[in-house]
Amino acid sequence: MKYYAMPHFQMRKSALCGLIKKYHPKNKSILEIGYGSADIFSVYLDFGMHVTGFDFSKFAYLYAYGKY
Repeated sequence: MKYYAMPHFQMRKSALCGLIKKYHPKNKSILEIGYGSADIFSVYLDFGMHVTGFDFSKFAYLYAYGKY
């Protein structure tokens, strides 16, 4: 299955990168609720943050962790 990032995701990713660069939250933890495909996790990890996620969807969990 090929995944294409939607414009709202690209805008969210850009906004998060700007905030993270501005406030430099290195070695911080973040809880992402409703992570969907978990693509935004890579942004947090690139900035040295520890990520924990929660999603109600079993499909989201399976997709995010490469089990689908």
